[in-house]
Amino acid sequence: MSYWTPEYPQACADRQHDILREAVKVLKPGGELIYSTCTFAPEEDEQMIAWLLATYPEFEVVPITKTAGIVDGKPEWADGNPALAGTARLFPHLMKGEGHFVAKLRCREAIGTAKKFKGQRPNLSVEQRDLLAKFAKTTLTQTFDHKQLLTFGDQLYLMPIDTPDLGKLKVVRPGYTWGRLRKTASNQVTRWHWRFQQTRCKPKFQLQWLIGAKWFMVIQSR
Repeated sequence: MSYWTPEYPQACADRQHDILREAVKVLKPGGELIYSTCTFAPEEDEQMIAWLLATYPEFEVVPITKTAGIVDGKPEWADGNPALAGTARLFPHLMKGEGHFVAKLRCREAIGTAKKFKGQRPNLSVEQRDLLAKFAKTTLTQTFDHKQLLTFGDQLYLMPIDTPDLGKLKVVRPGYTWGRLRKTASNQVTRWHWRFQQTRCKPKFQLQWLIGAKWFMVIQSR
């Protein structure tokens, strides 16, 4: 709890405003948006939905059926809009769990146009691509599209199809860890090293490949 301060809920609300401003742009008429938090703070809950309805009258609240101790949202904790009672609150003294808030909204009319999709571009060098192509030809039974490969440092990742541009995002992993690419310092000849280890349900192997005394690659699979 060291990160929490009295100003923290408002800081989260400001961030959620930014997210919702972009989210509403991608919905077609009839499209639905589920907004959910794990906080009691009205700034992030009823007040957020009140702001959205006032800013984007194209949206309406779709009432949520309340069961098992779930209660109505609190219009009086925002601007008094009775539609906010259609949202839902989960209190730990009424049901098992922590504090949560959920709102379901429907778009009645399209809002503007979302930015044109920009996908993440691969960043492998020509030399790295050639190495991988040679490795795949001599070692793998399946082909792969180098356009789905991305390096973070010496880590090589296989990105999901249609991965968006990650340039301004902080990402832990941009996809499946496919292996490592490392430059070598010595002028050694090509060699292979294979280590196979059986796990509970799927085989795990690690293949190390040194080629041309320039790149050292580890391919791993789980």
